[in-house]
Amino acid sequence: MDEVISHINTRCAFTQLRIVSRIITAFYDRHFLEVHLRCSQFRILVALKNEGETSLSRMAQKMLIDPAALSRNAKSLLKENFIGFKKDEKDKRSKVMFLTPSGEEVLRAALPKWQQAQDQILSIIGSHEWNELSEKLHKLESLRKMGDTA
Repeated sequence: MDEVISHINTRCAFTQLRIVSRIITAFYDRHFLEVHLRCSQFRILVALKNEGETSLSRMAQKMLIDPAALSRNAKSLLKENFIGFKKDEKDKRSKVMFLTPSGEEVLRAALPKWQQAQDQILSIIGSHEWNELSEKLHKLESLRKMGDTA
């Protein structure tokens, strides 16, 4: 047991991915400081630009994030007038969120910051290596389709 535990910090997929995820998040957040966004908010704006109007629940499903976390981020984006909500034309009982002109503007301002961060990461690991890593990470997405085996 001690041998297994001694290797968890260096060989455990969860531990390594979690550490790198936090480092990368902080790295992108520093790049977005000038435009007053966090990378989690940037991701929502990008998703809205790509998807168009959508409900919070559909967006959470599409982005694979907790609806409560999306709701918290959406509130801060709404407060900044980067997104808006309106009644769903197809289902008047529901609301959809959308990207506002201010949201489009901040997204345009954030794109060069994102590109700078992305370029710095690629300069560290290389474009070819990033493409290979990205493919491998996408393979891990199959884990969400696997049932609970516990």
